[in-house]
Order: sequence, then C-alpha cells, then structure tokens
Amino acid sequence: LDGSLFNNSFGLDAPTPGGQTGSQPVSLDAIEQLEVSLAPYDVRQGGFTGAGVNAVTKSGTNDFKGTAYSFFRNESLIGRRVGDVKLRKQELNFNQSGFAVGGPILKNKLFFFLNGERTRRDDPGLTFRPAQGAAEAEAALNGQLNGVSRVLESDLVAIRQRLIDAYGYDPGTFRDFVYRTRDDKALVKLDWNINPANTFSLRYNYLKSSREQGPHPIAIAPSSRVQGVNTLQFSNSGYTINNNLNSVVGELNSRFGEKLSNKAQLSYSAFRDFRTLPDAPFFPMLDITRNGTTYVSVGTEQFSANNKLDQNILQFTDNLSYFAGAHVLTAGVNYERFNFVNAFNLQRYGYPFFGGLDLDRFFDVTNPTSPNFVDLNAIAAAGGRRPVKQVDVNVAQLGLYAQDEWNVTPALKLTLGIRADLPIYDTTVPQNQQILEAPLLNGAGEPAQVDVTRFPKATPLWSPRLGFNYSREGGDYTTQVRGGTGIFTGRIPFVWISNQASNSQFDAGYTFQI
Repeated sequence: LDGSLFNNSFGLDAPTPGGQTGSQPVSLDAIEQLEVSLAPYDVRQGGFTGAGVNAVTKSGTNDFKGTAYSFFRNESLIGRRVGDVKLRKQELNFNQSGFAVGGPILKNKLFFFLNGERTRRDDPGLTFRPAQGAAEAEAALNGQLNGVSRVLESDLVAIRQRLIDAYGYDPGTFRDFVYRTRDDKALVKLDWNINPANTFSLRYNYLKSSREQGPHPIAIAPSSRVQGVNTLQFSNSGYTINNNLNSVVGELNSRFGEKLSNKAQLSYSAFRDFRTLPDAPFFPMLDITRNGTTYVSVGTEQFSANNKLDQNILQFTDNLSYFAGAHVLTAGVNYERFNFVNAFNLQRYGYPFFGGLDLDRFFDVTNPTSPNFVDLNAIAAAGGRRPVKQVDVNVAQLGLYAQDEWNVTPALKLTLGIRADLPIYDTTVPQNQQILEAPLLNGAGEPAQVDVTRFPKATPLWSPRLGFNYSREGGDYTTQVRGGTGIFTGRIPFVWISNQASNSQFDAGYTFQI
C-alpha cells in the first residue's frame, strides 16, 4: 500500500489484513490507482515471487471534494431459481456505507484526505433444514429435495436434550440463527509540500472486522463438517474470527541539487487476529456420525480456544538515486522487523472421540446410568486447567540492492540490478533432550539427530535482474517492447519458525477415547 508492506507476513490463511473475515482493509473509494507488476526488473521491488500489487491511496488537492455512498441488498433482491431448481429463500442482509472528503489545509502547501466505511452483513447459519422424517431424509440423499439435509430434526432435538440432561450443556439452536459479519475501516492521509526540494506524507489505516462462522469444516473430523445434505451443526459449535489493524506510515522525498534524490519510508503496523467463542459453557467437541460420515457436530470448536496472533511489524526503506547523464544509479536498503505472538491451543477442552462417535453410541456414552458413561464435563474442566500455550517470536529480513537505469538511446532503456535479502532469527527455542537423544534415522537410513533449537540456515537470497524497454524512435510510447530476466524471492512463511518454537516440547493432557 503506497509502496509499503501491507500483507500477512506470518504466512497463514489469508494473505491480506481482514482476509479471514472477508473484509477489504482499505475502501475502494480511498484508492487512486492499482498497479500489478508482473516480473518487474526494478530491484527496489521485492518480497514477492509471482507478482507485486501496489495500491496508491488518494490525496487531497487544492479543491475540496467529497463522496458519500451506500449499497444495500437482501434476500428479496436475489433470484430463487437455478435452471429448473427452485431454492429456499434464506434471510440475507447486507449494507455497506461510507464517505470520503479531501482538500487543502493550507493551499499549495498542506492537504488532507479522509475516508470511513462500515459494512454489516447477516447470513443464515444453516442454509439446509433438517428432515422432518425418514422419507424426507431419503429423498434429500437422493437429490430429490433441495436445501434439505438427511439429518432428522427428531435426532437434533434428542441430542440437545441428552446433553442438557446429562451435563447441563446447551449446544445451542439449529433453527433460524445467523452469522454476522462486521467491518469498520478508516484512512487518514496528510500531504505536506515542505519546500521545493522536500515533500512529506503521513498515512494512518484502521480496520476492525469480525465474522461468525461454523466449526472448521474438515480438519480431524471423520468427514467434512460443511453443513449440507449429510451434516448439520448447532449454533454454539461455531466461533468468531476477528481481524483488526492499526497502521501508520511516513514517507519523505528529498532532492539535493540536480544530481541526488532520496526516498525514505518508515512504517509500523499492528495486526490483531483472534478468535472468540459463543457465550456458552466450554464443552468437548463431538462429531456424531452415521454410516461413517459426520452427521451432527456439537461442542466447543476445537481450534479456537485461546487462539490469537499478534503481529507487530516495523519497516524502514531508503532509496538514494544519483543522476549521471544517461544513467540513474540507485542504492537502497529495506529492513523489516517482525514480532509474532502466537497462541494456539488445539482441542483445549477436549476431542475425546477421535474419528467420531456413532449416533447410537453417543446416546450410550452420554447416559449417566450406562457403564460406558463418559464424564465430558470433567474432560472439559481438565483441559481448561492446562496452561495457555503461547510463543513470542522475533524475526527480521534485511534487503540490500543496487541498480543502474541506462537510457542507451531515447528509444532503448536498460535496467541492471542486484538484490540480496537475508532472513534474521532473533528467537531462542528451549532444547528437547528426549528428541535430541532419540534413535532417529534420516532418509538414507543412517542415524540422525534432531536439534529443535536450530533454525534453517540464514542464507542470502540473491536476485540479479536485467530488463529492457524499447519504443519506436521518437514515438509516443503507445507501443513498447518490454522484457528481461531475473530472480524473484518472497519472504519466508514465518509461521514455520513460529511453529518450530511453539511445538518444540511435548504437550501433556491430550486424551482420546477408543
């Protein structure tokens, strides 16, 4: 964004801020230009392998300008037929509203731009309804009933009542609940023409977003938990994902006479991604199966308890350019400092029946009078007493580069440069003596030792590049031939480093029933 780092450097799930909540981190009404660079041979651009996408935000001018907008949609504005299939009408509410205003604070000298936007969306928690009887369930499985699941409503009622009677746990409702998405964002930008040789800009971004959703659809479950023909869920089995951001970036552009120019940029971003659970007692996650596939999911979502990721990112970039006749010589440095605080407490309140629990067996093990009774409240309580697992990881990446842009002729321009990026690890991992002394073998069947404290070797990532741009002599550049060759290297997915630090030790307390 405006040339500064603005993505998820941790390397997990969505690549951009707000991606997990389905939110855009910056309103489109605040964007002036979008640039997509496929293999740019300018070594000042790094940190990607496929393409670089740069969004340029709007600035104020000498004229006051403003916009206001609102977009609304609900289920009445959506069709109900796909071909010959008539769909059930489901509740949907979507509203997006915002404004933007910009202008001069001091004419020709100091300008401002402000944008604010909010989004409110409600989606049905279940788009499939339970079957009212065996005949409907059979028809649903055969594709004869649209929007109906094989899960019997009578089974859902019985499952809920058994959990309430045996444990005092209410798994929630399976009727008419909604998943809410909320998104508030703002952007403030100041541009200052200090003097003819120096300009300064300051930008602040704010994002607060959340999205409610069902339990993780596939991981560990006997089969997909995605609600549909085969399976349904109770409302308290879901969770809320939160993506929040505060980011500020300053940029100073300076000229020193006719030969030198400099661009310096300093930014700090604080990402706060975390999950919250429904306001209900904590309970083990249960996947109840029928005919070997997931039938109903109940309990506390197994990946979301005490699950958070704080990212604090500091970036400094400085590019110094020297103009020497037909050459523009540039040298630069880019330093990125990352602090990740990652808490992930898998199955904190228990997943006692790995591989699922058949429906008939569910009623047996949850019957207090049965010899097979399992005290699920005790499992949840034991998990809640375990220490919260959290790791604090510090890493960085240093980039150095130099480049020559040579205007060989008015029609031909060559760009030759080289860049080196070096990952830096500033984290200590405690030793695991059991793993260190374990009789392990490598891929060749030879004895091998695994030292959990050792990170991958920090090797410079070299990126030499050569590019050319040719246009017709004396032409207007409407027709150009462009090409070149080079190496492009992205950032390390730092989630790998975080996982090494957080999983270096054995965790006690994971118990599964057979």
